[in-house]
Amino acid sequence: MERCKFAPFAVNEAATLAKRECRKLRERIGGAKFISFEDRHWHNDCFICAQCTTSLVGKGFITDGHEILCPECAKARLMAANS
Repeated sequence: MERCKFAPFAVNEAATLAKRECRKLRERIGGAKFISFEDRHWHNDCFICAQCTTSLVGKGFITDGHEILCPECAKARLMAANS
């Protein structure tokens, strides 16, 4: 793997970092603070429950298709779907 003398990471890693796009804002993520899960990325402020908008940074979450939910909202959605 070729290393770039101007960056502390490999060239192909630089290309990957340049492609980080926030799933909520659809904007490139700059800086070091972001959340990644299964090739999806969010600004820390954008990593929120799709239903109640509670921050999910440092917390458990459930995915429902393209949405991320806090456990409480996921449970409520599941119960509503099964009633």
